[in-house]
Amino acid sequence: MIFLAGLPRSGSTVLASLLSQRPDTYVSGTSGLGVMISTAINIWGGDNQIKVGISNGDGDIKRVLRAIIKAFYETRSESIIIDKSRGWASPEAIKQMLEIQDNVKIIATVRPIGECVASFVKLVKPTNVKTYCSGAPELNLLFRSYDALRRGYEKYSECFLLVDYDTLVSNPQKEADRISDFLELHSFKHDLNNLSPVAEDDELWGIPDLHKVRPKMKKNEFSRKDILGSELWEHFQGGEFWNAKSK
Repeated sequence: MIFLAGLPRSGSTVLASLLSQRPDTYVSGTSGLGVMISTAINIWGGDNQIKVGISNGDGDIKRVLRAIIKAFYETRSESIIIDKSRGWASPEAIKQMLEIQDNVKIIATVRPIGECVASFVKLVKPTNVKTYCSGAPELNLLFRSYDALRRGYEKYSECFLLVDYDTLVSNPQKEADRISDFLELHSFKHDLNNLSPVAEDDELWGIPDLHKVRPKMKKNEFSRKDILGSELWEHFQGGEFWNAKSK
């Protein structure tokens, strides 16, 4: 199983739509599989009744976790399964999965934090931008996702392929080819003018069009600095650890 993670508003949804064009590939919507796995591990380690029945040490839990993953995608016929969740980027999740499968490959979309925040503000249209930026739940998720990705990439950089938002929207076929190489798959010619919607229920997030995918991939042309204002824009500058790592 392959993993898709990244920062909110950094292109993971449109990338999922793009990769789903491959007939051999299934990309999930936002998935709860990682939470299920973590919960199973926590229960396994903390329940005395389960401990009593363990006959093969860690081998038992690994077998159970593999069965959960297999059952989760049992109805899919595609040979390549990509599970999408921001939680996969954390070092804790990567360590778990390295114990379950031979290797872990994570495709993660990245974008400067200030641009991600501005994208949220443009979408939500809050009455008071400064108040929104100080405590909106979706921005808290953004900052937690950033922290998880930073820590995961610092510890397991060999597991990651980072996909920059600007490069993705300006040259999506090139990024798709990079992903094919990373996954050791044959290249595939994508239809960049006919992207399909993805399986996401935006009502659950309370933000209309949060995962809306336009048929043709292109970057929205608007001033992120004007949306946030100079003070907030400067506040959210920096932190692109992926650029420093690549030098």
